[in-house]
Amino acid sequence: MKSIFLTSLILLTLLCCGCAKYYGKPKKVILQHPETQEFVDCQVDKWETAKAFAENDKCIEEYKKKGFVVWAER
Repeated sequence: MKSIFLTSLILLTLLCCGCAKYYGKPKKVILQHPETQEFVDCQVDKWETAKAFAENDKCIEEYKKKGFVVWAER
């Protein structure tokens, strides 16, 4: 019984530590093109994994290359 509890506690700790790394990073970024006034957004998927945050950063950078600027972060 103690080993099951200890194993569960270790797994929970590992999961929480992985999520804390992205705490405070925006999950949704809204961008606007200053000339066309068009709005677009980049959003992290519901699993919020490291890969999802990396893809979101890539999305943001692609829009910035097209002239969009960050309008808001959530």
